[in-house]
Amino acid sequence: MSDDRSVEETEEAVNQPIDGYDEMTAQDVVAALPGLDPEGLESVRAYEAANKDRVTIMREIEELTAASTASQSQDSSPSLS
Repeated sequence: MSDDRSVEETEEAVNQPIDGYDEMTAQDVVAALPGLDPEGLESVRAYEAANKDRVTIMREIEELTAASTASQSQDSSPSLS
């Protein structure tokens, strides 16, 4: 038996966007998302899309990304006062 399986498992663990991600429920992941910066959200999105692709998580990432983008647009708009 070769060590290919253990190498794959190690590589997968390194690529998890959050420690223990693969053991987390969708509810656990969604609860952790607001604490991530945009880069972290993108890491979770990419990892989730390549693995379980859970709709609940993908939808929440879209909502948080849209809210962050809207907030940044308002912050960069000139003040009317």
